[in-house]
Amino acid sequence: MRKVAVWALTAALGLSVAPLAPGGKAWANGEVRVCYKTREFEPTRLVLDVKFHSQLATNRSGGRQAVWDALGKHAYTESGKNRMAVVDGAVVVSSGSKSQPQGAHMGLTSLFVRGGGQPIGGQPRPIFWDCTSNEVTATPFTWYCSAVLENDPGTTLSVTLDQLSAPDAACDVFQDTQDFPPKAK
Repeated sequence: MRKVAVWALTAALGLSVAPLAPGGKAWANGEVRVCYKTREFEPTRLVLDVKFHSQLATNRSGGRQAVWDALGKHAYTESGKNRMAVVDGAVVVSSGSKSQPQGAHMGLTSLFVRGGGQPIGGQPRPIFWDCTSNEVTATPFTWYCSAVLENDPGTTLSVTLDQLSAPDAACDVFQDTQDFPPKAK
């Protein structure tokens, strides 16, 4: 348990003090750290640590697929208050072939762990992201997404994510525990 707590603390601090790799460049351990901004909902950011997981398939026509883990945060500022969710998901990349298109597909869930709603802040329910790109990489420069709010499944938002070449202040948003402490029951 202690090892997990130390790793979680190190990971959390690493996102706030380590620079994000520009242009989706890989780090020595195979991780790629990127910050995406939304075109439609400025200043929303998705900050992701994308790490290779495994090869999925090689079909008879020569196409290959691989899966990458995507973990990080969904952050924005609302009425001067920082809002943040944890993000969990995966990216499947296809090299393409006669029977298979090339590109990438990403599925993410933004989970607002503060409980959402007022007075805590943030979305009251998860947001589900379904994204696609014709770029053959786990960290394309542009994702075209549909976002569905769990509390309003009839509403699907179109969102375009653009990778920043360098992180900006909005990539560093963190919802602190002094303003929004967890409540004991």
